Amino acid sequence: MQGLPISAKTFGKIVCNATLFYLPAESDVRVALSEIARVAQLGATIWIGEIPEIDEYAHYKMYRGTSMLAFLWHLLKNNGFRAFLGMIRRWIRATFGQEQIILNSAGLFYAPPPKMILMAEEAGLRLQTYFRHRDINDAGLIRDCEFRYDYLFSV
Repeated sequence: MQGLPISAKTFGKIVCNATLFYLPAESDVRVALSEIARVAQLGATIWIGEIPEIDEYAHYKMYRGTSMLAFLWHLLKNNGFRAFLGMIRRWIRATFGQEQIILNSAGLFYAPPPKMILMAEEAGLRLQTYFRHRDINDAGLIRDCEFRYDYLFSV
């Protein structure tokens, strides 16, 4: 990961929402937190949102990899024979260019609040508060997320 092309102590407010968990490794998250601290002015408000505390891929039994055969096995094991056969049909269609299948090989950064706070503090950020992330459910009601947290920091 490269440094941001921005001078140090430039911003008074920084929002980093639903982003850090896409970084491939904890070391990348540490670099990102250090960059956030570097470009933040003294007293800046920093919002870091939607950090999962668990591996949501594993919890929700989502496939993560690059092998179609492994994906088919995953479907058979976790979703049953019907899902398996449906994907076989899609795979055949994809072989002849009638459909496209994209496998998810991305990692997912996750950290429980104590670890996330420690990482941020080591990067030079000071915790103001943290709380469960809130979103809107299928019924249109606001709810607390089961596994994600939002953090408010300063420098």
